This record gives sequence, C-alpha cells and structure tokens, in this order.
Amino acid sequence: SICLCTFLLKFKWVCDYVLLLDRYTYSIYLLSWFGQYAAKFLLLNAINAHWIVVVIGMFISGMMFPILVSKIIDKIPMLNRNKFIHSVIGY
Repeated sequence: SICLCTFLLKFKWVCDYVLLLDRYTYSIYLLSWFGQYAAKFLLLNAINAHWIVVVIGMFISGMMFPILVSKIIDKIPMLNRNKFIHSVIGY
C-alpha cells in the first residue's frame, strides 16, 4: 500500500485532483450509501437504465452526496458550530 501510494503521488493529476478529497474521505465512507441508493432507485427503478449507467451514476452520487452535505454544513453557521453534527457526518 505504501509503495502504491508513493508511486501515485508522483503524478501531478493525483496531487491536483484526488488529494482535494482528503478532508471528505470519512464522510464519503459514512454517507455514500444514501447517494448511491437514491441513484439506484432513480436510474434502475424509475428510468430502467442500462446497468453500466446505473453503476456509474451510483459511483458519482456516492462521491458527490457526502461532499455536498459537508459543504452545506460549512455554509450554515448554526450547523457548522455543532460538534455533534460533525461527528455524525464524519467531518
């Protein structure tokens, strides 16, 4: 794992894009299910999309939903000061 991380950090795009998510990793771990399930319901049950589209949509929504929740909590001062909310969302 350490060798793989060291190898990947040599690439500029990893440092520019992937490391931007470092503060959201635990939130993604905790909250990704909600976004993935919503995307699955919409894409599979409502639209009846192809399974590849469903998997890509679930991946994207599983990444974006926790990041959006964290950014919304940062914007609202009352929620941002509450340590319990930060504990629950892992941020």
